[in-house]
Amino acid sequence: MSMNTKHLIPILAVAFISLFSSCKREVVHETVVNEITKEVAATVTEEVTVRAKDWIEDSEANYYYATYDCSSLTKDVDSYGAVIVYYYDNEGRWNMLPYVTPYYSDEMDDTWAENIRFDWEHGKITFIVQDLDGGLPENIQLMPDLYFKICIIL
Repeated sequence: MSMNTKHLIPILAVAFISLFSSCKREVVHETVVNEITKEVAATVTEEVTVRAKDWIEDSEANYYYATYDCSSLTKDVDSYGAVIVYYYDNEGRWNMLPYVTPYYSDEMDDTWAENIRFDWEHGKITFIVQDLDGGLPENIQLMPDLYFKICIIL
């Protein structure tokens, strides 16, 4: 062994030991705690029927919408609560929104599917229907009445 190799081995050994002993995986656990002022959550449920004539066209956004007043949607709901909306289908089931549903028209002998969703803000809720391709629904007047259940948790 040459003189340079004798000095190189200890230097490399120290370098490897330093490298592997300084590499530690550090896991940081964070706990977020919200102060709860109520022991039990309050819930409010409202049902809304949207008829075919109630839909308003928004040709710029390529969808139809129907907006309803809902005084239960307060600033407290925004800060501390949740809004869940269900759509009642023609088979007797409640389906959580957003939801994609197929429709069939005997008159047109045609089947199509619509995306149904909602937006809400203080004091009002808006139901939105749009074609799956992002286009404006062509058969909105042929749709049956749509039944929604609004569940507000606070």
